[in-house]
Amino acid sequence: MESVKSYKDIELKEEGILAFLKDFKKILELYIRRKINEEELADFAIRTFVVNETFSNSIENLDPEILELRKAMDITHPDWNTEKRISYIKDLIKLANKLMDKHS
Repeated sequence: MESVKSYKDIELKEEGILAFLKDFKKILELYIRRKINEEELADFAIRTFVVNETFSNSIENLDPEILELRKAMDITHPDWNTEKRISYIKDLIKLANKLMDKHS
């Protein structure tokens, strides 16, 4: 299994939604392990769900619940402390796991 070293290592691939979910989860885990910071995580989520509008629209058509992962953009909320951010991302990891099971 490949090791993801940076959020820049993740590219959207044509391998389907399951590959996307696995990659997105890896990014969330990088944040938990403090390999990336809040801004890098937010940038990745914005690039995925806002900049790549075609991709986001196709996800919405396939499974609107996957769009909940875009909440990772909120990680830079100025009123949140580190504990709240980590808890928030752990909830998104649980959602990613649930979605991977659903799409396996």
